[in-house]
Formats: sequence, C-alpha cells, structure tokens
Amino acid sequence: MRALPLLCCLLLGCTSMEADKDGDSWTVPGDCDDQNAAINPDADEVCDGIDNDCDDGVDEDDASDATSWYADQDGDGYAGQAEITFACNAPDDFYATADDCDDAEGSVHPGATEVCDGVDQDCDDEVDEDFDTDGDGHLSQARCGSDLGSDCDDEDADSYPGADELCDGLDNDCDLDIDEEPTDADTWYEDYDQDGWGADDSSVVACEQPSGFVHENAAGDCNDNNAYHYPGAAESCDGADQDCDDEVDEDFDLDGDGYPAGETCEEVDDLELDCDDDDDQVNPGMGEICDNGIDDNCDGAASSSCGL
Repeated sequence: MRALPLLCCLLLGCTSMEADKDGDSWTVPGDCDDQNAAINPDADEVCDGIDNDCDDGVDEDDASDATSWYADQDGDGYAGQAEITFACNAPDDFYATADDCDDAEGSVHPGATEVCDGVDQDCDDEVDEDFDTDGDGHLSQARCGSDLGSDCDDEDADSYPGADELCDGLDNDCDLDIDEEPTDADTWYEDYDQDGWGADDSSVVACEQPSGFVHENAAGDCNDNNAYHYPGAAESCDGADQDCDDEVDEDFDLDGDGYPAGETCEEVDDLELDCDDDDDQVNPGMGEICDNGIDDNCDGAASSSCGL
C-alpha cells in the first residue's frame, strides 16, 4: 500500500515523501487526516459529519450506515413505499417510515378524518369504521346515505342486512318488512272443533297466535271434527279412539284382547263385545275350540264351529 502514497506524491509533484503519522499506510496529501488512522482513501464513509474516505465529500448517500428514507409523493406529511432512497440525513419530503396507505391522495394518511365513502382514509385497515356505531360491520343509512349505508338501525348490532328476522316488532334484516319469516316464530295448529287441540295436518308458522289455532304443544288431535276426541280425552265404549292413543275402547277391555266386555260397556250397535273379559283367549275374534265347554268366539254356543 505504500506505493500508492508515493505515486500520489509523484503525480502531485512532491519533492519529499511525508511520514505516515497515524500508521494507516497513507500519507499526506492522500491522507486528509494523518492524525486518525480511520480516515484515509480506503476507509468507508460513515454518517458522522467527517470526510472519512478523503474524497472531499461528507456523509454521501453511499455511506455504509446510511438510512433508508421514503418519499412523500402527495405532500401530506406521510410517506408511502413507492420511492426509497438512502442517505445520512432526510432529503426534503422524505421520511423514515412509510405508513401512508395511498401516497397519491393527500386526504389519505394515518390520522386522517374518516369519510363514509368506502375508502380507508386513516390507514388503519378499516373502512368507514367511524360510521358503524354498533360495530356489526354495516354502515348507518342515516349517516352514510342509501348508496353506501345499509344498516337500518346502527344502535343495534343485531339489526343489519342478512340478520335473522325475529319476533320482536323490529326490521332485523333491514328489508323494510317486520317479523316476516322469523327464525324464532312458533308453529300453530288449526283447532277446527275448538276442543283446545289442533290437527297435525294443518299448521302455520307465526309470531302471534292466529284465530282458530293452538300452540304446537297442543297438536295431536286425531279427529278435529269431534270436540270429544283429543289427547287425554275420556275414552268411551263406542268403537272410537277418543284419547288419540291409537287404541280403541282400551279402558273397557280388562283382559287386553282388543274387545271390551259387555259387563263394562254399554251395548252399542255393530260393536263386538267380549263375553269373558277376564280371559284374553275368549273374544269375538277367536276360533271355537271343540269339546272344551267354552264359548271361545262369543257367538252364544260353545261348539258352534265344531260341526256338531
């Protein structure tokens, strides 16, 4: 390296070679500060206000520790990421941070006033948030106008377009209808015979009880044309299922063979009666057994089917 200072001296017309006082292998005039070994033409330029590399420039943009700076292209005092430079000190209209989400629009930058227009003015990754009072993600019609605002009640987070309609007298889904097809409506069954029980095959869904209908808890009327037929009704011995339990005259059939006894049931036309309601093997549906001395089929003869 000592040849370089010598060559420099010869080119400059030196008559004698100066001593290398700081021991950095450079001498005056090439070494612009021969009292500091960190300053010489081979040194890296750093941001310290000194000409470290002896090129007559101080803190140039190519300094090894230069900072990155971002341009403010729209002049709003906040920089975007579109243009970057490196320098020891900030150039005019350049900033250390790039937090402007739209550096082509001066009204858009961190801390800007949010406007209800579908744009994120304040660069917080939220759009028109100042106009969503109840925080349900839908803007107020009253504050934003019909083109952008769709929330018909910005004080209620449960009211917005697409919300479930409820039986509450409010327009929950903002479609200008109230309580239509509500998700919490009850099912009501028609009670044609007005016995307090509705037929399973005739129902409506509504928030309020329609006239002539009963609540779903009172469904199950098996004969809605007869006020004496409904779940829990008193069973009559008449060949009909009064209590809607799919059994007929069961309260009058002591042996459970499907035939009520004549002793417990009034005589009814076309009603087959059990002649022995203590024996389930004796009833009008049984076949006659020969020579057992019993009227098995209740036809009045103990051996009528035996061919005697």
